[in-house]
Amino acid sequence: YAAGFGEGETLQKQIYQHWVNTVKPVPNATLAPAVVNWLNTHIKYIQGKVAANSATDKYWATVGHVLMQLTGLYEGYNAVAPAQQKLSFFDIFVFNFQYELGDVDIAVKVGADRPEPSYSYSYGGCTAYIKPTDTDLFMTHTTWDGFNAMLRVYKDYQFAATRVAFSGYPGLLHSGDDFYLVGSGLTVQETTNVINNNAIYEFTIPTSVSEWIRVIVTNAIATDGQDWGETFRRQNSGTYNNQWMVVNMNLYTPGTKLADLPDGLVWIAELLPGTSPIADVTPIIRKQGYWDSYNIPYFQENYEVCGDLAVFEKYGDLTSYTKYARPQIIKRENANITDLAGVQRLIRFNEWQTDPLSECP
Repeated sequence: YAAGFGEGETLQKQIYQHWVNTVKPVPNATLAPAVVNWLNTHIKYIQGKVAANSATDKYWATVGHVLMQLTGLYEGYNAVAPAQQKLSFFDIFVFNFQYELGDVDIAVKVGADRPEPSYSYSYGGCTAYIKPTDTDLFMTHTTWDGFNAMLRVYKDYQFAATRVAFSGYPGLLHSGDDFYLVGSGLTVQETTNVINNNAIYEFTIPTSVSEWIRVIVTNAIATDGQDWGETFRRQNSGTYNNQWMVVNMNLYTPGTKLADLPDGLVWIAELLPGTSPIADVTPIIRKQGYWDSYNIPYFQENYEVCGDLAVFEKYGDLTSYTKYARPQIIKRENANITDLAGVQRLIRFNEWQTDPLSECP
């Protein structure tokens, strides 16, 4: 609660600016009634589960800690906010839930009101890359976002359970980007999966825990990559659906050769509405020399259920897991990457005007 209150009070001006920039750019805009009903049911469900289970279940106790931090944020913010900038607890919750709103907006629509997926924009949002070299292990991530989201805060939270540092935004208790360094020795990042099959939104249900809360809870209590995946997929909300990568730095010794990387070093958890497979992908890294992630599901079941296979069959390589531009660019550049500078060059690589692999039919 104190951490939330201090952040709300200290960053009130920036929180309000980011709220206007991202969630409420039009002052009188309102959420659709069906979305509000979904959210109210969702919040009530979480609060009820915490009240009933936090005394005996570490998971729900930690969810309760997140709600207390959010309450502190709400009260600290309003303690100093001018009258015209006051926000309700519901507003503050929605602010943290912002990356999930689009999924709920689709999920609550039925029949002809539900929009068809659109393939007309560049595919996906972020790129991630995990690269062991002869002397080190690198993990990197780039976020694609609009200029309105460039009001940034780097955060470092120290709680009794653990310490977590991440790139983030004023007023958001989670990263959103997402890139986390956790005191337990885990490093965590994700890229978002695009859903081209709106039928699976039937599994986006309010009787669940928000994605943003689940990642905070999981970072706080998970002990290794498998535990992270199994904890995170509890209470899957089917919102903000990502491929999460968890590197267990406790298992890595500098200088370890590629062939000797230990099992369990890198796990992924790839969630969609109604499905949440997890796997140790260290053997793939030993084989190809890296792991990359670029908004297309790795698991075949997810590739099919999210609609990417259907889009591939209709439009071609735009949604191919191996022939899409980013995996091909990373594969081409990987052989020349041996140090931090090379990793930085790759993750910032953007030569779409001249690189033949960037051509999009």
